[in-house]
Amino acid sequence: MTNRILVAVAFVVGVAGGWAASILTETDTKIVAGLLGGGLSATTGFLASELSAMRRRKEARHDRLVFENLGARHKAYAELNKALLVLERYYTLYLPRESEFQERDYPYNFSPLRRVEEFDKAVSEISLWLDIPTQTAIRELTGSTGIGISVALNIAGANFRKSPETQSVPTEMDGFVESHAEGILKQIQSIKQRLRQTLGINLLDEFTQAAAQGLQATGRPTPPTERS
Repeated sequence: MTNRILVAVAFVVGVAGGWAASILTETDTKIVAGLLGGGLSATTGFLASELSAMRRRKEARHDRLVFENLGARHKAYAELNKALLVLERYYTLYLPRESEFQERDYPYNFSPLRRVEEFDKAVSEISLWLDIPTQTAIRELTGSTGIGISVALNIAGANFRKSPETQSVPTEMDGFVESHAEGILKQIQSIKQRLRQTLGINLLDEFTQAAAQGLQATGRPTPPTERS
């Protein structure tokens, strides 16, 4: 609004100045036209200057918002990665044991509800900054965890009132916990890989590898005495 007022004032002053000069000096039509043209030229120059300044301010604000939101998004992805790691550690407990040193829980203890709720809460706090593909992948992940929650409730109900020595996974659910955990972990890995691509970590890896190869290529040859 201020810029419009300034432009209007400049135009009026320019035209009025030309008209007043023509009256006071009683000049002919060509001189009046010249004075009016001078006023219009001044106004046009002022208008162009103001429009250029407005454009620069708009571009500066745009760039500032982009960098601020980019920083917020990177922070959000870091928080998402932490939440994924917590969920990943829990589901890893129900994979088939590959060695006697691997930590593992019994399938009848499978109870992911609290972990899923904590994950949902963490995601809801940063969802504003996540891109659409990541949001879609997370919805698919939480949809898959919902199936596991239902199975865990059935397992808990089947083992209700049983002693720890007699607890076991019902026959119809035998093996489901392990396969379900494997499926969830694959989805988590897929989301983590998406985060690496979105944040440009893959490009960073490629750059550092290329730089390391370049340093090796230009490095001094290893003297025979240093070779094994």
